Amino acid sequence: MKKDSNATWEIYNLSTDANESSNVAAQHPDLAEKFESILKKEHRNSQIREWEFVDPKFAPFEVK
Repeated sequence: MKKDSNATWEIYNLSTDANESSNVAAQHPDLAEKFESILKKEHRNSQIREWEFVDPKFAPFEVK
């Protein structure tokens, strides 16, 4: 899941990198593209402002 819609996907091989220290997305651009496609197809807007960050219909939430 990514909160910044402009951020690139991060992909980690959890079988060899449990600490998620080595992002392998550059070696797997096909997976990143597939993730983005799934996100756009399956996303449903939330009725809770704080949970809506993929395609927000609310004004940006400000934390005070």
